[in-house]
Amino acid sequence: MRPGCAQNSKRSYRVRLPPSTARWPPTPQTPTATLTYGWVAWDETFGAAVSAAERLAAQLASVRAVRIDPGLARSDHRRLIFVRLAGVPLFWRVDLDIRARSVAADDSYDEGNPTARDATGWSRPASAIENAIAAIKSVIRGRADVTSGLLSGGYERIGLAPTSEASLTELITGLAESCACLEPGPAWPAWPARCGKSLKISSARRPSHGTGRARAGSTRRRG
Repeated sequence: MRPGCAQNSKRSYRVRLPPSTARWPPTPQTPTATLTYGWVAWDETFGAAVSAAERLAAQLASVRAVRIDPGLARSDHRRLIFVRLAGVPLFWRVDLDIRARSVAADDSYDEGNPTARDATGWSRPASAIENAIAAIKSVIRGRADVTSGLLSGGYERIGLAPTSEASLTELITGLAESCACLEPGPAWPAWPARCGKSLKISSARRPSHGTGRARAGSTRRRG
């Protein structure tokens, strides 16, 4: 990680957020780790905490993109904010999980609640490219059982179908490139050439590329 990047972000949030309790994860020890930061705010200051977090994340120089999980965008006690940082490994997305104190221990609060959902401004290409990144993670981790579902879900999200004859590398890069074409901009995470090399090395674990759905739960990917 860029020296001081995470530490500076932590200090900024601690200083500027309304009274709350923060949970900071250790620096990832693997290149495929996701950092999840958690805040527990008093119920009466939850809205202010969310607004402050969104505003600050958008202002930090190290932040490339900020997105709100549409499934919790209107929740009265919880928000999940996805942050992409510049100058860090491809897989190191930061997830900010903000909760009101009354539901702090409920990891599934408002998930699946239709009144908490609001997809206004939600980018399907930005979400689908996260499927491509997650597919690389699954191959590196030897989880070929979920790779096909992640790719099928990503293509479906942007209204395309994967080519059955394509290799795994082509399927993943094709998904990422399609997302960038559909919604060009500077917010996309870097797509280093070493990803393709990693996939070729792992090709022995390659799953089938059918467009059918994988087992229940295997295609679920937040972000």
